[in-house]
Amino acid sequence: MARRHADAGRMSALASRPGIDPRVWFTLATVTDIGFDAEEGTFVDVQLMPDGVRETCYLGSPYAGDKYGDHCPVEIDDTVLVAVPMGDPGFGPVIVCQVNNASSPPHQDFDSRNRVIRAKPGNNIKLVVSEGATVQIYAESGSTVRIGQSDETPVIPPGSDGVLNGQAIDPFTGSPFFALGQASATVFTKK
Repeated sequence: MARRHADAGRMSALASRPGIDPRVWFTLATVTDIGFDAEEGTFVDVQLMPDGVRETCYLGSPYAGDKYGDHCPVEIDDTVLVAVPMGDPGFGPVIVCQVNNASSPPHQDFDSRNRVIRAKPGNNIKLVVSEGATVQIYAESGSTVRIGQSDETPVIPPGSDGVLNGQAIDPFTGSPFFALGQASATVFTKK
């Protein structure tokens, strides 16, 4: 059975009269284009649902500023939730989040119990530690920290204080090397 959605913009315009607010404050949209400006950030062109109006939006971030933050990119054809400040597109609509649906279902790793960060094939997850900052991974008693490429990889047991060392292959010599001194993080456990 197909779900039908009311066109809130059209309905509010039809019912517009004193005391009725015809503005749209939140709406779903489809991403049609993405642009980046080094000084201003990411701008995303969207087509609002269901009326088809096209707008250019700011891309919201969960937490970000100059030299810090969390950047979550969107892609063309993603369904997104758009907030319209004061109900006026002239203030610059903002993409609040990406929305999963039948045309963009969540990955099988995502469920209601686990917090998962997964890079799309061909994309990367970057963890950039600024000068003077520290990365710490804490494992409370009874929890497990796994590092590697699958569930069968080495485990850092709770209660073990130590240093995580990165290992990589030198692209010029083909020899393995350890990144101690170049990149490391301390693992702490809570008792």
